[in-house]
Amino acid sequence: MLGRHIFIVPGYRPSRTPELWKYADAVSQSINKEYPDLVIFSGGESQRATNPGVTEAGLLWEMVRSKLLHHPHILLETEALTSLDNIINVAPMIRQWVPTEGVAESIVTISCEWNRRWKMYFLAWLALPEYRGRIKVVPVRWERGLLPCLKQAVSTFGELVAFFWPWLAERGRESRRRCAQRT
Repeated sequence: MLGRHIFIVPGYRPSRTPELWKYADAVSQSINKEYPDLVIFSGGESQRATNPGVTEAGLLWEMVRSKLLHHPHILLETEALTSLDNIINVAPMIRQWVPTEGVAESIVTISCEWNRRWKMYFLAWLALPEYRGRIKVVPVRWERGLLPCLKQAVSTFGELVAFFWPWLAERGRESRRRCAQRT
């Protein structure tokens, strides 16, 4: 069988807080349940000032590794600073890993917070057109409150627009780089 199950884990703030441990536990449970062939952890240095050299992808992999019941192939994408970057940067990794003749039998699963599920789905739908109809999002936790929902709605709109206008995506990345230098 040439089809593969690819599992994408977008990054989360890289600091060992109870919140991140809960997220890592939920991600590991999701990976164990889905049993993918490939897991890609994606996320760059979003907090360079307080955690220099620590990437979201690397820290999450470190926290999840010992909790996995099976050992899928693991890739780390350590440059992403936005949700759009998460998907755009893993797309070539997926294309390189899945043989062309196996694409029709492959599926992509994205694990993320409940509030980000539609954003991640639509970004993957745009960036990975060959997987349309075989993309699923598995929400692993819920950020409570109206503000996180509104924030993600605005962010989703902005990142979907940025997909079509790369200059806007670069402005978003530059904003995140400046923020990373302060936090």
